Amino acid sequence: MTAKRKPGRPSGCTDELVFEICRRIAEGESLRKVCLDETMPAKSTVMGWLLDGKHKEFSDQYTRARDLQADKLFEEALEIADANEDDWIKTEGGRKVDHEDAMIEIIAGRPVSCELDGTKTHDRIVGICTIAGRDVVAELVSRGLARDCPRFSGGRYKELEVPGAERLPLPGYCSP
Repeated sequence: MTAKRKPGRPSGCTDELVFEICRRIAEGESLRKVCLDETMPAKSTVMGWLLDGKHKEFSDQYTRARDLQADKLFEEALEIADANEDDWIKTEGGRKVDHEDAMIEIIAGRPVSCELDGTKTHDRIVGICTIAGRDVVAELVSRGLARDCPRFSGGRYKELEVPGAERLPLPGYCSP
């Protein structure tokens, strides 16, 4: 009697897998996290599909999913920046700055790249977002528009806080 071979991860690029991979990415999951799921192909398989030139439809859908993911992350960044009860911050120069306006100024139509760490808070995905290599949160903190959130940053932005930053409210979820 021959022993049955245990099935491995899927390796064929099916419409169902393409849809599920792209859906999860568009909702904010990283490709690494999607591919950790035993029902999904290995990350190396998916990368092969993206690079082999034989799966153009998947590549196009994946690109669209990444665009949707970037839109979602940008909207969440605006919500976080605008989450303060005091919508206006007075800078050292005496100028009043709106959080959302500051985010739009910092981003200014440039591509945002986010490295997600797999954690969530209040249904928001946690990660570090950069624009042209500049950390978006570091920019906000150094402008006096936000404070370090030690629970998620590990204190990475504390040294960037400007004098008077302690007047900004620190959400309860930021406590270590």
